[in-house]
Amino acid sequence: MPIITISRQMCSLGDEVAQALASRLGWEIITRSSLVSHFSAADVTPYDLHMLAESAKYYLRPTKSGITYVDVLKNELNKHLENNSALLIGFGSQVIFADRRDAVHVRIIAPKDIRIARAKKQHHVSQEQAEQIMATADKKHKKFVSAVFESDLSDPANYHLILNTADLCVDECVSSILALMNERELQRKLELQSKDTPVSDNADRLQFKNESEAEFAKLLDMYQIEWKYEPK
Repeated sequence: MPIITISRQMCSLGDEVAQALASRLGWEIITRSSLVSHFSAADVTPYDLHMLAESAKYYLRPTKSGITYVDVLKNELNKHLENNSALLIGFGSQVIFADRRDAVHVRIIAPKDIRIARAKKQHHVSQEQAEQIMATADKKHKKFVSAVFESDLSDPANYHLILNTADLCVDECVSSILALMNERELQRKLELQSKDTPVSDNADRLQFKNESEAEFAKLLDMYQIEWKYEPK
């Protein structure tokens, strides 16, 4: 089942994009807090839940069953997503599902001054307070992914698509993500079809006038599209 992971900077409109996208698709949203609440091991105590909310390194501690908290959550998450599509926000989900072929990884950002202005308006705070809130949030998010998954949250290589909401509205971001998801899904289906269906050798039997015609003919053969070469 396809999934979408969203990593976002604070006040980048990432949460708004996620909500609109989930509404459009009819998918559930899974966040770090909801993941811990719904997928945690049965032997997790209230103290454990508190520490998981406060400390990134606590995820690396073993549970009573012997495996770490992060591995418990990853196992439960993978099991849940075998038969369910979902939109995952945060929790280093772009790292967890980096090799998953049906996953689309998105990073939503915005310039610092725009994010600070949004924070001032959203939290009704001063410029200085907004800057402090922003710095703390950025540091906390980056530290979590670094400590738990040994990955750089801001590394572009972790994402298929990075959207800057300085000039993009929520609807434009949603449309961009859906377009990418649909295109990747189409490519996956074509790849599977090409593996299951023998490729025609029509292109190999003809003498073309130039190499570009031959390559294009092979491409049409691969996608099982009928063609004729110079029929007249």
